[in-house]
Amino acid sequence: MSTHHRFRPAFTIIELLVVLGIVMIVLSILLPALGSARRQAKATTTLGNIRQCGQAVTSYCDDNRGLFPTLFEPRLVFRDLELMRVKTPRGTLRGGWFSNAGTWQFALPNPLPAEVVSDMLRPRESLVAPTDHREETQSDFALSFAFYARPDYWHWRTQRGPEQWRTMRLDSIRHPSNKGMMLQMRVYDVPGWPDGFMACCATDYPTGILWSDLAAERVSPPSLRPGAPNPWHHGVAGGLPPWAKGSPVLETEYGVEGRDR
Repeated sequence: MSTHHRFRPAFTIIELLVVLGIVMIVLSILLPALGSARRQAKATTTLGNIRQCGQAVTSYCDDNRGLFPTLFEPRLVFRDLELMRVKTPRGTLRGGWFSNAGTWQFALPNPLPAEVVSDMLRPRESLVAPTDHREETQSDFALSFAFYARPDYWHWRTQRGPEQWRTMRLDSIRHPSNKGMMLQMRVYDVPGWPDGFMACCATDYPTGILWSDLAAERVSPPSLRPGAPNPWHHGVAGGLPPWAKGSPVLETEYGVEGRDR
């Protein structure tokens, strides 16, 4: 009586190493493409969000004589302790006159549809760029400071100070397709910066911009026209020489009558 031994086929160590090597090569090829696709998806979502925000602001302007939303008064403060305080459903906000550009969402009664509103401890999802790291209550998208001062304030030759501060009207924008309405302050698709990369001013990383005609795109800020200096940016006089350049979109030269591109 003979015994037959069945030999089960198996990988040798060399074959296993070859297979692992091939898998690693394939992954090294695919991962950058997957990462790029994920970043592109986030960028697309961001543009959709900033467009919704612009539509909400435009609707507010239509219901309020064309004026942009404000919470703080056009009053100069000299120290942080003198910052104005405004109570909102999400707590007390502190700021100066130009803080209105970043707190606009708190002035809107119902800025966005109910289906995009999260719980009161987190922001409305359309107010922010896509990210898994989110605890703040303010929007990532800031309105242009140009909507909170007269055009003559936004040129160093005619800038006099707080006496020129006032809320501008939506219909006073002279070049809607070339004047930015909103700028994405933080970007969440930069590798290694999960908590938000400040891409609003001097960096060359593309950031979301909503033009005043409600067209949205990603643009590198240095490719735009520089703005006008604003020494009272934070509500405190001084800090910038008259020849200093301002931020594009946020501090557009000649304000609502100027261009950002």
